[in-house]
Amino acid sequence: LCGLVGTAVCAGSVGLATSFWQVLLFRFAWGLLNGNIGVVKTYCAEILDDTNQAKGTGMFGIVFGVGKLVGPLLGGFFSSPADRFEFAAHSTFLQQFPFALPALTCSVFCLLVCMLCAVCLEETLPPESRQQSRLTRA
Repeated sequence: LCGLVGTAVCAGSVGLATSFWQVLLFRFAWGLLNGNIGVVKTYCAEILDDTNQAKGTGMFGIVFGVGKLVGPLLGGFFSSPADRFEFAAHSTFLQQFPFALPALTCSVFCLLVCMLCAVCLEETLPPESRQQSRLTRA
């Protein structure tokens, strides 16, 4: 969840950057905070068994590929909205920050996924192991 929040903050910051160096700094921080793929693969390995592992692993690959295709398409479509869309033509904010709309859209999606994960995903570590882990840390 921390990686998703970091992605949301850094993506929004990239869209609101006013210089090239700010974009580089926020993009660098975004890369440091975005370790989500390893976490997702580990979670999938823990919840899948022999009967559905091939299907789940294949689904991960498909979703990742679709995201790599659709993400840049949406980003390009939503960039410079003040020049392309009538409803945004009079917005000084969107004129000043032409990449704010795609970046903030990415941030909103990340925050929605973070909330869904916090509410819907189940813990994979059994309760007795959680208790034992707490005792060894103390």
